[in-house]
Amino acid sequence: NAYNTSVFARDATQISFTEFNDTLFFGNESLGLYCYRPSAFIGNTCKAIDTIRSEAQTSGVGESSIISKLNLVNGAFADAYSYLTLIANVKGLSKLGNRLVYLTDNALYFSDNNYPSSVVAGHILSLPTESPITACREINGNLLVFTKNETFLYQPTQGFFVNAGQLTKISESVGCLSINSITMFDNVVAWVSDTGVYTNTGNLQVSPISDNIKPFFNSYLPNPLSSFRTQNGKANQIYKMPKISHQLDDTRVTLCYSTPLKALMITIPKERITLVHNN
Repeated sequence: NAYNTSVFARDATQISFTEFNDTLFFGNESLGLYCYRPSAFIGNTCKAIDTIRSEAQTSGVGESSIISKLNLVNGAFADAYSYLTLIANVKGLSKLGNRLVYLTDNALYFSDNNYPSSVVAGHILSLPTESPITACREINGNLLVFTKNETFLYQPTQGFFVNAGQLTKISESVGCLSINSITMFDNVVAWVSDTGVYTNTGNLQVSPISDNIKPFFNSYLPNPLSSFRTQNGKANQIYKMPKISHQLDDTRVTLCYSTPLKALMITIPKERITLVHNN
């Protein structure tokens, strides 16, 4: 099926992406959930995205032909358990081992092992918090679960159901901004909170790595480029000067890790800057 690309362009909410068994799952609450399966086409076939709106006219070989809507179906144990056909208001996706994890404002839904589109009714972990869940990430077989100002470590049970494990709150003041403000590298989870940038290795400790730029999060940080131009006589009225200071605006903040640079990159779109943390 070809999907009109403008559907994705109109959505202003950040989109969650999770790779699971060589399939990319993505979506959010307003867009819905989709999956993308990389494919190889035989012969000299055009692989551009189909933009023709009529399914009858599409060639069926473009990239859009391997993007499909994610629909929940009965799993292998339908004779023993009732399965969900819909999870309302899914805002993001994560994974736990060979299970896909669906995030809503106050609960996590776990799929069957190796069946990402099959979720047993009741296979849910509810969070004891009034604040909505903002992000979730697996680390060493456990899950870090976040609200805007809290961090939890969930240690799942073993077996068919994994939702009866131990949930421990490891911070009452540090949370994660969004599903896109978190990443993982070298068996470390890093994320952006409204108070700084933090890491965790699967234990009960939240470690800050942004103390040297703390003013960026609680007041403002002088822009070194503006200071350099002023101090070296490069400032004049002909060229537009950059901002003299920057501070956190949490709108659509993203965090990613560059393997070649071995660096964390925090992009703040409203400030039009990217901060780089490099060891």
